[in-house]
Amino acid sequence: MTQNINSITNLSVKFGKKVRKARHDLGMSQEELAAKADINISHIGQIERGLKSPKLVTVQLIAVALGTTASTLLKEHPTDEKGSAVVEPTHTSNIQ
Repeated sequence: MTQNINSITNLSVKFGKKVRKARHDLGMSQEELAAKADINISHIGQIERGLKSPKLVTVQLIAVALGTTASTLLKEHPTDEKGSAVVEPTHTSNIQ
């Protein structure tokens, strides 16, 4: 049971790091992300610190606000030298 709780906590921390990295890469403040995602700023902070596990709807709102996809934020990514997740924003194109 403890292993399951630790695994969930670890996932929350990894997800929070991905959100923070993507936000920083865009030069976006927590306030800006909260406004774009229509989420309370304190909830954004708790998610980024791994203290809260967001609902899927919240994951989607955050992803759209960051210009990426929920699947990109949720999948495992390589980490940089500081242990931070490397997340690339997705770009949509109108090229047909």
